[in-house]
Amino acid sequence: LEARPGAVGSLTFRADTDAANIVGITVVAADPPHRFSYRWVYPPGERATEANSTLVTFTLVADGDERTRLRVVESGLDQMDIADDEKQKFLEQHRHGWQVQGDRLRALFASGHASSP
Repeated sequence: LEARPGAVGSLTFRADTDAANIVGITVVAADPPHRFSYRWVYPPGERATEANSTLVTFTLVADGDERTRLRVVESGLDQMDIADDEKQKFLEQHRHGWQVQGDRLRALFASGHASSP
């Protein structure tokens, strides 16, 4: 995936099963190494829009000389054209998913196996 607006790619998630969940993404903004954002969870074969996808933004900010703060924001659910009960389910699933991914990232850094370029 190229880190440029308009680039299209996919993310592959594997939960506790061998079945992969492949999700299409479209890059919205890339400002290495500070910010990267993309739209996702839009229907296959369609272009990502505010009405059919959410926007995920990762922002890195220096926090002193030896630390970096990562902020992850997923926004736009309120603008998606889906029923309220589906929005609630989406919110719960994604809240849980981001917690799991954050826990994995914290564990990776705590293990000392993460390296810097």
